[in-house]
Amino acid sequence: MRGDTLKISVMAPPERGKANQAVCALVAARLGLSRSEVTVISGGTARDKTLQLEGVTRGQALALLERWAGGDW
Repeated sequence: MRGDTLKISVMAPPERGKANQAVCALVAARLGLSRSEVTVISGGTARDKTLQLEGVTRGQALALLERWAGGDW
């Protein structure tokens, strides 16, 4: 975590949406969501992205992200 931002690195190239797909797949897998429940809603062509998570409350998502960022996996 960097402030209120989660930093994620993926190996997929930033071409034709491959990196965005990899980020969404990784977040979905780590949070126990289906891939279709995680979408990029802004920053599709930028390094910084905003994701929308469906199927969890904001509080649940924050708790899961904090657990993930803390290395508790």
